[in-house]
This record gives sequence, C-alpha cells and structure tokens, in this order.
Amino acid sequence: RNRVICSRNSFSSRKDAGAASVMASTTTVGDDRQCAAKTGREIEALANSNLSEGKFFREFTERLVRSLDAELGAVWRLNEQGRLSVFCNVCRSEEEYDERVLSNGENVQNLLDVLQTGEAVIHAPNGISAEVSSTGSVIAMVPLFCKERVVGVVEMFLGHDDSQSAGTGQLQFVEEMCRYASRYLSWRNE
Repeated sequence: RNRVICSRNSFSSRKDAGAASVMASTTTVGDDRQCAAKTGREIEALANSNLSEGKFFREFTERLVRSLDAELGAVWRLNEQGRLSVFCNVCRSEEEYDERVLSNGENVQNLLDVLQTGEAVIHAPNGISAEVSSTGSVIAMVPLFCKERVVGVVEMFLGHDDSQSAGTGQLQFVEEMCRYASRYLSWRNE
C-alpha cells in the first residue's frame, strides 16, 4: 500500500520555527485574525520571491496547513502531459495518510471539476464517499490560475465538521492565498 507519511520534522527544520509555533496553536482562521494576517503577509512575500516552484509551493502549503490547522494540504498541478498529479502535500501531524485519500477516483473527479469550472468548492464528509473522506474532514478545493488559465488546484482537509458552512470562512481565506500563488505563477511565466 502506498502511504503519504507526515512528520513534524518538516516544520521544525524551517528557519522561522518561531512563526510556525505561533501558527500551530491556531485552531481556525476566524479564531485568530492576526495569525491569518501574518500568514497572508508571509504568502504575499513568498509570491514576490525568486523561490523555485517546488520550494514556493512547499512553503505555501505548510503555511496554509498551519494557519488553518488543516489535517492535510495538497497542491495538484497539470504536468507536461496534461495530467493532474500531486505537486506537493503537507500533513499537520505525524499521522499517516493513505495515498488513496488523495488519489481516490471520486476525489480526483472533484479536482477535475474544479479545473474545468475554475470555481472553489467545499465538500463535506456526508457528501463524499467514505474512502475519500476517511479523515472525516471538510475538503476545500481552490483553483490555481496562471494568466487566467486554470493550471492546478489547492486542496485542504479542514476539519471534522459535517457542514459545508463551517469551512466557508476558511475557503475564502484559501481563495485569497491562492490569488498570491496565481500571481506568483503568472510572474514566473512572463
């Protein structure tokens, strides 16, 4: 079985571990607007940096996972063959996530729908098959754009609430952060 192994070591090895500990204590964006503002400033700075795409999206995803207290975050991108694949993923804790959570056919179809429509969505556990939502999480999916073309999707496993409304504020935050990521991609491809 393929598993995505998650470790706190990836967080603690960062130079700004102090900022990570502040963000790790936040349970939701709404609980700590200062944390959200700080995360926004950090992601905006990343978007204006010369980081490689791999490093940028790793840092971007780590910050979103911490700020949202998400269980798992993934960036999906279209590869050279036009196929959707996981570009990077980050877990909040040392838990193991079965790779099938990300690659399940229903989850991939939901991601392809976001690619096609260019619209952000929330999926609640009661609206998705048990295998896709085995974490019990509300799942937010937000498109990434490069020069007005959808080129990927950011997926966040937000928490254990059964309602889509619980993730609405978080979805809006992820959409805003994805605007920075989209600006980064457009700038890199000029």
